[in-house]
Amino acid sequence: MEKATVIIIDGSSVFRTGFRDAFERCTRVRVADTARDPEAGLIRIEKRQPDAVVMDPSAFPEQALALLKHLKKTNPLPVFIMMPEPDIAGRTAMRALEHGARSIAIKPADAADLDALAADLEKKIWAVTHSSLARLGR
Repeated sequence: MEKATVIIIDGSSVFRTGFRDAFERCTRVRVADTARDPEAGLIRIEKRQPDAVVMDPSAFPEQALALLKHLKKTNPLPVFIMMPEPDIAGRTAMRALEHGARSIAIKPADAADLDALAADLEKKIWAVTHSSLARLGR
């Protein structure tokens, strides 16, 4: 079984590492790369051609929205947003959905609690990247 590949974009190196570790415990998703901000994320997306992106836009909201707009036009990858609970109902989260994000999840306050979120995202990423429509698009 071929794993779906993801790029993680998060301003916190602790969370980038925590997510990478959490996804390594998943059986159907592997992390192709990580980036500290959306601009670096776009470079890695173009280089690695992942199946999906997992991003926290809260540190760089305008850059994150610009990345979503760009991907929607040029490379419609599924993008899954994770945000701290206080930001989840904010303007950036709603605009992310308007610009094509697949879903928004609450980011745990502690990187040690990422396993449950990674397991949930694994199911969503696998479903989106391995559906009949996704295979037809390839």
